[in-house]
Amino acid sequence: MTPVVQVGHQSAEARSWASESPARRQHLIAAGVVALVVALLGAMSAVFAAVVSRHAWRPDELMLPWGLVLSVAGSVSVVFAARSLGKAQGFIAAAGWILGLLLVLGGRGGDIVVAGDLLGYAFLLGATGTVLVTAGWPQRRA
Repeated sequence: MTPVVQVGHQSAEARSWASESPARRQHLIAAGVVALVVALLGAMSAVFAAVVSRHAWRPDELMLPWGLVLSVAGSVSVVFAARSLGKAQGFIAAAGWILGLLLVLGGRGGDIVVAGDLLGYAFLLGATGTVLVTAGWPQRRA
């Protein structure tokens, strides 16, 4: 283990960041921006999915929950697309999705958007489960 030597007000770690190549720093910044965008897309898809999940077509006695199917498919698509960038991005998108869903549920009217009925619980369990499974599914190597 090498000791940290202080020169002036800069530690060795700070000097190592400054002495890294500009290409490496640019790569780290770009990776951070991609992670932030992926997390925001995941959160936005959760908000849209929560709103759409309540839609259903009710001809006579039958109920076809097309909104539930669309919201799960859209959420899985966002995580799958993020996962195509890398497994870490898939988990970041899934974490953003869960955070977005928690913001919806914790906000004003969250119990109206995702009600405590069959559609609400199917959305919560189904969409959350499929998003997590999609993020963790092993990738095929070509």
